[in-house]
Amino acid sequence: MAIAVPSITNEELIALLRDVVADNAARNRQDLLQSAWSPTTSLDDIGFDSLDLVELVFLIEDRFGVDLTFNANTSINDVKTIGDLHRELDVLLADRRPA
Repeated sequence: MAIAVPSITNEELIALLRDVVADNAARNRQDLLQSAWSPTTSLDDIGFDSLDLVELVFLIEDRFGVDLTFNANTSINDVKTIGDLHRELDVLLADRRPA
């Protein structure tokens, strides 16, 4: 029996990214939520960092009920744009393990 591979749309990813930014108000990034984000948006421009990445991975794991193989050596740490992040997350989701 084949296991369905979960996927995430650009719109879902952007919504999750906005949640991560909004949930961490102490970092004073609320003004970034007002800007338009797209797959070509630089992660640096939205103030996205390694802590945000970890929080995003946890959100995705919760949403899809999976454990992602994520560590400091994965290529996801080298992404530059939301589109790059989306492609890397698709790879992680394809390789995921049931939670």
